[in-house]
Amino acid sequence: MATSSSSIVSSLGAGSGIDIKALAENLVEAERKPLKDRIDAKVKQSEAKISGYGALSSLLRQLQEEFKKLNNSFDSGGLNLSNSQPAAFTATMSSTAVRGSYDISVSQLATDQRSRSAEFASATADLNSAQPLVLNLTTSTGTFTITVASPASPQAIKEAINADANAQAAGVKADLLSYNRAGVSRFALELTGITGANNAFTLAVDPSSYQQPQGADPNNPTSPPVLQKDFLQEAADAKFRIGNQTYAQSSNSVSGIIPGVSLSLSALTSGSATLKLSRDVQSTKDSIKSLISSYNDFQTALKELTNSKSQVETLGGSLVGDNLLRSIRNQIQRLVTGPDTAAQAGEPPRALRDLGISIDATGRMVMPSESKLNNALDENFADVVTLFKTTSSSGKEKLGDVVNVIERLISDKSYDKGLIQKQIDSVGKDVQKYKDDLTRLQERMQKSLDRYMNQFSVMESMVGNATSLRTGLKSSFEGMMAAYK
Repeated sequence: MATSSSSIVSSLGAGSGIDIKALAENLVEAERKPLKDRIDAKVKQSEAKISGYGALSSLLRQLQEEFKKLNNSFDSGGLNLSNSQPAAFTATMSSTAVRGSYDISVSQLATDQRSRSAEFASATADLNSAQPLVLNLTTSTGTFTITVASPASPQAIKEAINADANAQAAGVKADLLSYNRAGVSRFALELTGITGANNAFTLAVDPSSYQQPQGADPNNPTSPPVLQKDFLQEAADAKFRIGNQTYAQSSNSVSGIIPGVSLSLSALTSGSATLKLSRDVQSTKDSIKSLISSYNDFQTALKELTNSKSQVETLGGSLVGDNLLRSIRNQIQRLVTGPDTAAQAGEPPRALRDLGISIDATGRMVMPSESKLNNALDENFADVVTLFKTTSSSGKEKLGDVVNVIERLISDKSYDKGLIQKQIDSVGKDVQKYKDDLTRLQERMQKSLDRYMNQFSVMESMVGNATSLRTGLKSSFEGMMAAYK
């Protein structure tokens, strides 16, 4: 409305001749610009902080991964395992394995008992004249009865055996096989146990529970079903030799004989096999060197984040003077450097310095000589593992806690956010607040523009009226003068 009035007044040549719209906008812009610039600067600074915290989280994640890789390299005890006859047995090792060489020979594998019943013409036909059938199961621990409810078919016998608690405890299982013999379907029960000579068993029908079929010849009675007609395999122990000691056990899985090593026997050896565990020092050294490199990259990146003169776009200087970054850097460095006192001769390493690794004046990790590290890995490998993996019994965090400490810092889980994510959320709220301030500023400036336009329109009207009055008076005076003349 104000703009239209101004245009009409101007078009009639009755106004002041001033572009009141431009004047109003310039006045509003002069008021708006410094306020908007201050808010924009806060938004930019806050968004840069969010980017900086994101970069910090990423850097910590990379450092955490290096520690994880190093820890994973310790799971096999830093050893290489070689087996001259892998077809006869496989070997796996844990962190408790030690260096050594072992001669191993396998002369017998542990086997389970397997037997098959006589054939049946039907899987579901009753075998006991509509009466329950009682089975006797004999194992190394005693004889137990299994009752098969009527109708006592081969399928029912199988289900009763598999459901019986004593059969389950003895490892006895039943399966019903079907096959074709000369065009005629036949069925048989196959019974299996578990490996080991002591796990042999017998299963037979209790004669007293067997009922002769109706119409059977009393002079030629039928026999109860035979549940173990053919023995396909006998139960046997595994027999093997490690070094000069011979062993026999019920399973083909061998553990507790070679420290930290488990064997799985699968075939007989040809003579003696050689199992050798040798220290893999080089791969562990490489992992530690990779950790040093990652730590130094971490420190370099932190310097860029806190350098106000950094040339790195967006991230450079984004966290200048940030207390959270300073706290994190100090915490990580404190964990890495460890206690102030070095380990004494004969004591296990307490910190990286005991491995010949130190932090120089610039905050970088350095290893001037590899001799200490070589000696520690070769002679005190378990102590090095403890240094990197174990939490101190005193309750103080140690080098091995870096992985967990970093996780607590960078976690973005909704139910357990880390300090960095909480700070990102907080700064994000500030950004939204500043953007809301910009919206309110824009609304306020629009109201100011409307007010100026209204005021200037009134002024234009007043100027127009005064101009019209002046023009009228001038014409009147000129008319009067003409009359007198």
